[in-house]
Amino acid sequence: MEALAWPSGGAWTIGGLKSSPEQLTQAIGLEFERDEDELGPFDIACLEDDAVGQMLLQHYLRSPASGTDVLVDAGVQRDVAIQAVKRRLGLGRTAFEWTSAYPSCMESLAAAITHTIAARAGLPQTGQVDATTDSILSGSAHKL
Repeated sequence: MEALAWPSGGAWTIGGLKSSPEQLTQAIGLEFERDEDELGPFDIACLEDDAVGQMLLQHYLRSPASGTDVLVDAGVQRDVAIQAVKRRLGLGRTAFEWTSAYPSCMESLAAAITHTIAARAGLPQTGQVDATTDSILSGSAHKL
């Protein structure tokens, strides 16, 4: 497989399709290649879309999940990417097993960073990202 070109320099997982690579190959003829990285062997396919750019479909063979993860450039919004995947593959509205809770990669990263900072500061994990972030930035957060 050719090297991927992520314009932003990174990618993020927007969700997981219910279908396995084998099911996608059988249903729509999508061809996957086998590769391996530090997490183990995986099946991978790359699609192009005018609105989204490259979309990567990936499934680790040792994963307990049966579906296929979808990765796009970190600069692409979740909902735009989901619509592109459905359009490009001819999938219905229930094609995804799960989708990211965050509408963009940056919001996903911000929530993860806020959670990590709050945990290290000893703040309770209330799920109120804004209040936690405000207390950290204002300096009122301290280790208990």
